[in-house]
Amino acid sequence: MLVRRLVVIGGCALVAVVGCHKNAADAVDAGFADVEEVLFAVAAADAADPIGAVMPRVPTASGACAQVKSLKTSAEAEATATAIRAGTSLPVAVVEKDLGGKGVWFRICVGDEDSAAGLTASATRWTSPNGALAPFLDPPRGPDEPRFHVQLRPASDGRRPSAPQALAMLQRSPQGPLYLAGAHAELLIGSGPQGAGKGGQQLVVIDGTGTRLRLDPAPPPGCASCAVAEQASPVQSRTVLGVGELMKAPGTELLVEEETASGARFLAVITTDGGVLRRAGAVLLSAASAGVILRGEATVVEADGDDDREVAISRLELRTSGANLCAMETRAEIWGTGTDAVRGLARLNFRDVISGSGGDVAIVDFVTALDAGGDPAAASRACGEMLALRPATLVTQLCLQRVRSLIADGRLVDGVNAAGALAERSGALRAAVAGPLFSAMSALDTDPRLSAAPWDCALAPLVTEMPSRSIDDTIKLARVRLLERLSLSDVSDAVFVTASRDFGADTPVGAIAARWMERLRLSQPARHAAIAAALLPPAPMPESPTTTDAGPGFGGSP
Repeated sequence: MLVRRLVVIGGCALVAVVGCHKNAADAVDAGFADVEEVLFAVAAADAADPIGAVMPRVPTASGACAQVKSLKTSAEAEATATAIRAGTSLPVAVVEKDLGGKGVWFRICVGDEDSAAGLTASATRWTSPNGALAPFLDPPRGPDEPRFHVQLRPASDGRRPSAPQALAMLQRSPQGPLYLAGAHAELLIGSGPQGAGKGGQQLVVIDGTGTRLRLDPAPPPGCASCAVAEQASPVQSRTVLGVGELMKAPGTELLVEEETASGARFLAVITTDGGVLRRAGAVLLSAASAGVILRGEATVVEADGDDDREVAISRLELRTSGANLCAMETRAEIWGTGTDAVRGLARLNFRDVISGSGGDVAIVDFVTALDAGGDPAAASRACGEMLALRPATLVTQLCLQRVRSLIADGRLVDGVNAAGALAERSGALRAAVAGPLFSAMSALDTDPRLSAAPWDCALAPLVTEMPSRSIDDTIKLARVRLLERLSLSDVSDAVFVTASRDFGADTPVGAIAARWMERLRLSQPARHAAIAAALLPPAPMPESPTTTDAGPGFGGSP
């Protein structure tokens, strides 16, 4: 009876998405004799059509396209879409949009990418001066006009599990979404209950024959902090995040979030090997220590231009003091695999990307992935550094568009920092970012919220009484409070340096930087001194002693 009830309850949980009665009372009112009759009726329906019961739990993919035009009539839009299809190999859709008082418009949406990050990287290439869409685009009305807008659209998964797979999964009462892996649903993957009294989730992977694959308990290679956390407190929960092609070896890898009994969380990349699941690598997502709480998320991205995918790790760092939350900041990193999967995951930096074989496309992907991870500061630094080392039209296009988009979205500090990074590292781009930089600095300078003093956690914490709140409520409240704060502490040194040194004190941006420097001199003298030192001319190199036999290039004749 216990087994039968587990099957029934799991089935009802699944069918609830597509029509199972909300509760037993509703079902009885609908004509069923009692709750048990309802449960067994649902189980019978699942057994008759297990695939139909499973498929509503397979998440709808989020496809992305680039809106490159918006036209007033359907005929114009269809003609433009037909021309793009004939002139390129890109997928094109016409999307009708009712804008209320502005009327109905027909948007030309190009591309079909898995994510907004991937779409942004691709559309930057398509809309560049020599890109595939260049002949079909109208000239920009101004230097700050973006060349495309990202639109998200649902896209269903066309794959189906086998009937034995679906039935085997239903019998394990999976919770949360289910994933299909492989061209013909070779694996059906979900998270099921760990067991009575244990709590948490267990990883459930069913192959096409309905057989569950077991997990090798060996620790993940290449992540010492993960191994230490697992030794101190065993993994009690495994939740499936998705699937992705990360490793050099053929096959689909599973992305699984593992959590120990003490609350440490890490992302494990799990592969299938002869019917056994093995952890091929891992990276720490979340942990707590004195004064710092880390909460991380992982997303599969393309970030280095090769055939394999990478993982963007986005960590929310909460700095605390006693019962107060003092600061909260998001930091993103890109992790990938080397030539040997046994070494696990390794963090990528912009120098790895530049020296790789992906070319300019890889740089665009890398910057876009950092933005998608919620760390525009890291993306801006990468833009500046990469353009300083290897200027390229495609990368320039992306980095300039980032500046315009950040400012247009009202993210003034991020926009100022993005423009400052480009101007400070690349002299060729100073003229192009001068206008956006001045607009953003002016708006920030006149905002009454702008403060020069560092935030004192004792006097003005982000959130008080943290122990009385859940961590999610604390984060929500902190996000609201952060919108009320604008600080010169968040403006990068590069902005002050380029505005004063490169543009000059007599320019509008130089004048604003001078006012900000004076405010820092009074409220943050140490930082003021550091920026002032960066503005000093470099010390002259000592002259070499004169010799009578100096060779070419050292005082002698050429």
